[in-house]
Amino acid sequence: RVLIIFHCEYFAHRTPRMALHLRSRDRQLNMHLYPALFYPDVYILDGGYSSFFHEYRERCEPQQYIEMNDASHRQACEKEMGKFRRNTKFGRTQSFTFGGYHHNDVESSPSANFGKRPTGRVF
Repeated sequence: RVLIIFHCEYFAHRTPRMALHLRSRDRQLNMHLYPALFYPDVYILDGGYSSFFHEYRERCEPQQYIEMNDASHRQACEKEMGKFRRNTKFGRTQSFTFGGYHHNDVESSPSANFGKRPTGRVF
């Protein structure tokens, strides 16, 4: 089995959307095998990489941390966040949204707070 852990620096935007997108696509591709999934173990690093690094620095390589808003990353970050915002109109399958309800706001998801773990969130 494969365990997938999504993370970004602070967890707020990209990570939940990407995890939901993967789950939606996985559900679509395996609809004929429902409820089977290729990736049943999908987690989000709660608090993002920033929190994980500060709590478990010894488990990280390299053992240094540069924030994404650091001047050395600012231009690349702005460019990539712009792309992300333009390209994140992910839809969801009906099986994921428990019927025909379609809304792209992650926080309104029926599973937004599902399966909390000490260091991650399961989808």
